[in-house]
Amino acid sequence: MKKNVLTNWAGLLLLLAVLGLAVALVKGFGLRADLTQQKLYSLSKGSKDLLANLPQDADIALKFYFSRSSEKMPEFYKNYADQVDYLLRSYARLAKRVKVERFDPQPDSEAEEWAQRYGIEGQTVDPYSPPIYFGLAVVCGTREEVIPVLTPRTEQTLEYDISRAISRVAWPRQPVVGVMDCGLGVLGEEPNPMMMMQRRQPQNPGWIAFQQLRKDNTVRRVEPDEETIPPDLSLLIVVHPKNLSEATLYALDQFVLRGGRLMVCVDPFSVTEAMEAQARGIPLQAAPSSHLGHLLDAWGVGFDPSRVVADMAAITRVGNNSGGSEDSPLFLSLKKDNINAKSPLTSQLSTLLMPYSGALENRKAEGLLFTPLVESSADQSCLVDLMAVQYGLPKIEPTGRSYVLAARVSGSFKTAFPGGKPASEIPADAENAITPHLASGNDGMVVIFADCDFLYNQFSVQQLQFFNLIQPFNDNIALFLNAAEQLTGRNELVAIRTRANSQRPFTVVDGLENEARRKFQQKEEELQQKLGEANRKIQELQAARTDSHSIMLSKEQQEQIMKFREEQRDTNRQLKNVRRDLRQDIERLGVRLKAANILLIPALVILAGIVRTTLRKRK
Repeated sequence: MKKNVLTNWAGLLLLLAVLGLAVALVKGFGLRADLTQQKLYSLSKGSKDLLANLPQDADIALKFYFSRSSEKMPEFYKNYADQVDYLLRSYARLAKRVKVERFDPQPDSEAEEWAQRYGIEGQTVDPYSPPIYFGLAVVCGTREEVIPVLTPRTEQTLEYDISRAISRVAWPRQPVVGVMDCGLGVLGEEPNPMMMMQRRQPQNPGWIAFQQLRKDNTVRRVEPDEETIPPDLSLLIVVHPKNLSEATLYALDQFVLRGGRLMVCVDPFSVTEAMEAQARGIPLQAAPSSHLGHLLDAWGVGFDPSRVVADMAAITRVGNNSGGSEDSPLFLSLKKDNINAKSPLTSQLSTLLMPYSGALENRKAEGLLFTPLVESSADQSCLVDLMAVQYGLPKIEPTGRSYVLAARVSGSFKTAFPGGKPASEIPADAENAITPHLASGNDGMVVIFADCDFLYNQFSVQQLQFFNLIQPFNDNIALFLNAAEQLTGRNELVAIRTRANSQRPFTVVDGLENEARRKFQQKEEELQQKLGEANRKIQELQAARTDSHSIMLSKEQQEQIMKFREEQRDTNRQLKNVRRDLRQDIERLGVRLKAANILLIPALVILAGIVRTTLRKRK
């Protein structure tokens, strides 16, 4: 017996030694497995490709600043910091030139000084405590990119933000962005000092959205009658393309096929154009609509410039011609439910305003991926004819489907001009003409908006009188700048997915609690109705008088009031019992779950031991 006990103890110690050795070997070789369902600790293919293609001279430091020693740092931030740190280590494991440096910026320390120098924002918890820091600086030589604040609220785009910062310091450049403005004046007037002196007033600087675009890009004007798009453009933005010639459409087609990135804002009815025409007293000769004709057909995108989207779930209150206001289902106030949460381009957006937007249809062109970015509601929207809108708001009849208001098309594009350049545009020296592209590579990309008014100042920003400040009142410009940034960025960034939220709800527990609440809800409603009826009868009896000049109630009335008040007290008691039973049910549920978590595994181990011992005795 003693020998068996010693043998068992020796076996247990040997098992522990083997497990310890296995853990040490796994840790030493860097072997890891991400077993989370959402793959919280794994990098996307885009980030892996980005790291694999880093330049040979790019030594990158990920400087992680986190006030871990601060007593004021919330515990859930510490948990999130561990997750961020693990993700940063994943970058370093995949690229030898990437190093992670960790700093705890305590008050008046050198680490705090460097955090402030990089622009990492200190957060004040209370007026009597030093600020806490939680941010990241990505440094490569003299180049820096900073994420000033890391927070669980931006967990979904964490990987994208880090990879984007690495990309910017590894490949420093300012993209060249062309803007083809077809009559709306989005870029404003060309600088002309003489004209400014004569007018004694500043020139039109253009739309705020395009002023913001200039901050991170070199912006060039491209004329609407251009027949050749400059090859050095990283991105071409086409706004409200009205009546473009075949030669210009062919130039756009070839630009996309040779790898150029394109952003297009088409519109079935430009409210901006109509408003500006009205302000100048110029009658509109035709509907202020725009489209790209057979280019969209070649890209597998349907668009009807004669119809706009109406959505009863996205109604906006707007002014009318009589000086009042009305609810318009054509001015679409869109919320998170309408925005693609899986794309880094849109995942952090929450509100958009798109007036008189059209709809984009996925016609599933071969080799192309159509990704909706913004959609109308699925159960309260429809398309309405512009002719009907001009004679008053037509009847809204929801079709039971959603309509795509913005989309990204990516993949291998085919030419819309299989016969080559339009015959009327072929130059006399055709022998020296550039050979046309008939298809693009697999990394072509076009972002299409079925509205251009969403970028107009009146629909995107509020201009404050004090200090001439600009305050966005929705995410319209953020959507525009996000799209421009993704289109001008490296191909690897497009492949990065949004990350799932690590704070997963207890859906089973929530379901059981909801079931318990439903069980008592009907009884509670019945008692509340009974209580309301008793209160009403008491008020009626107190209001009644046998003599209008008497303030005394009759004996019968007093007895009835006493009866109803007793009923009132009894009903209140029953309500308290119902709510108490509900709380007890939820508490019993919690106890059962704790017992299962704490006792189930040990019970299974004990049961397995008993079964094993029984089987050994039988042998």
